[in-house]
Amino acid sequence: MSLRNFLLVFSLLLLLSCARRGRPEGGPKDFDKPIMVKADPDFKSLHFDEDEIKIYFDEYVKLKDVNSELIVSPPLKYPLVISPLGSPSKKITIKLKDTLQEDATYTFNFAQSILEVGS
Repeated sequence: MSLRNFLLVFSLLLLLSCARRGRPEGGPKDFDKPIMVKADPDFKSLHFDEDEIKIYFDEYVKLKDVNSELIVSPPLKYPLVISPLGSPSKKITIKLKDTLQEDATYTFNFAQSILEVGS
């Protein structure tokens, strides 16, 4: 076998072994829920008089059925504007259209509406 034929066969074998079909294995499944890392205003703050609340998470989240899942106590007269609704984000913004009652503590219960990306 000549050197030229040997190099040709060697090159063909090398090319055929390069692209192996298969699925990447990935890593271990993430079972941890998203964790709130910061809120603006601060969690359990007093004398809030702004019209916007921001909640920051340690990983990307998305909202699902937030209009039916979210419970605000005491109830607000006007609906909230919550974003982003379709795209994943590490931040949720809640815009208030209502004037909050003085000396009242408001609770926002998102129930099952905050999902980690990939759920």
